[in-house]
Amino acid sequence: MQHIEKLLSYKLLTHKGSPFELEEAVIKGIPCKIFPRGPQTLQDVFRKAALFADREFIIKDDIRLTFGQAFRQGKWFALFLQEKYNIKKGCRVALMAETGPEWVVAFMALCFAGVVPVIIPVDTKGRAAFRMLEVTNCELMVADLPSVKKLNISNTKYPVVIPVIRHSDAVLSGDHGIPPDSLIFNLADEQAGKNDEPIKDTCGTTPDDEAFLSFTSGTTGKPKGVSLTHRNITTGLMNMMLGGFRVGLRAAKNRRKQPFNIQPCSLLLSPFSHIGGYSHLMLMCYLGGKIVLAPEWNTRLAISLIKSESIRSLCGLSPAMVRDLMHTPRSMNSLRSLTHLNIYGVALSRKFVRDLVDKFPHISLGTGYGMTETCGAISTASGMELLDNPEISGLVLPSVDIKIADR
Repeated sequence: MQHIEKLLSYKLLTHKGSPFELEEAVIKGIPCKIFPRGPQTLQDVFRKAALFADREFIIKDDIRLTFGQAFRQGKWFALFLQEKYNIKKGCRVALMAETGPEWVVAFMALCFAGVVPVIIPVDTKGRAAFRMLEVTNCELMVADLPSVKKLNISNTKYPVVIPVIRHSDAVLSGDHGIPPDSLIFNLADEQAGKNDEPIKDTCGTTPDDEAFLSFTSGTTGKPKGVSLTHRNITTGLMNMMLGGFRVGLRAAKNRRKQPFNIQPCSLLLSPFSHIGGYSHLMLMCYLGGKIVLAPEWNTRLAISLIKSESIRSLCGLSPAMVRDLMHTPRSMNSLRSLTHLNIYGVALSRKFVRDLVDKFPHISLGTGYGMTETCGAISTASGMELLDNPEISGLVLPSVDIKIADR
């Protein structure tokens, strides 16, 4: 009965005419399921995000960017890169930066310029990073100040552009590890505030064009570069929303009250250079959500941010982090805004799930399975079903075909 209930909930969400309508298609000779009513390219996602211009978008420490500010800076940076380096549709540009507003603006700028960002994990060592640039035929590198200093790129053959949001960062950098031929670009330049034109796709992007190239974390071997098309990314986005709607249905069935008409707000603990980071970025762009960044886990800081920013979901958590929250005195009052906790990549225990439900009955726990090659989660599980079987990775999404190859 429970299995039938799950199937019915997905059937309800994917029927013809619904936002998650599924359609059979053959892509490059391979039968696939696609979302004809969803976004087809990253430009579609960004155009949707542009509707939320006045909403806060990215927050880190004392930097607070609205969608409008981030998009204006991204378009200004894209224009500069096109004029200065003559980059064109299809060429590849490396992006290596710590998780922060600079990463987001630089990523959007590369997409606006029609080039293919090559996302280098922020913890990649120098020799490995240069190897990634070589095998992907990059023409240019965009990096933040910490990455430039860490990589020691003084002898690199690639032009290096360093975007900064605070002008003081550029001034303070001086000669401290910055190659003399590197170019520091001030994203907060006054020119960035003068571009309010709608986002236009001047490159004629198609769903099956390469969108960006992402290197895996290497949990199953050496890191691999995964080429992802616009259709890959937008399908992954729709999968996340479909799984989220199912979680919402189950939460409503279990009589958990969910706030409506409130801007989504998440505390992101995954780096943007990881599938868990950039896929969540795309989701919040599409939903007009706010992302608060905390790249390093600090329990007291996390609780303070959850309370002050009215954060509703935590993404990139480990069970140990959740236990820290549960065992912190008076945390219940500070975490009232939370509605969702998402833990991926690890089997849960029944005691852990039960303790969480008892401590925070208003919070829905979710898990699932995914990887870089699948553009995010392809199965989801949540709530009480995790109490029945805490080690499950969830029901496979209806847009996904899987095959068990061996024992």
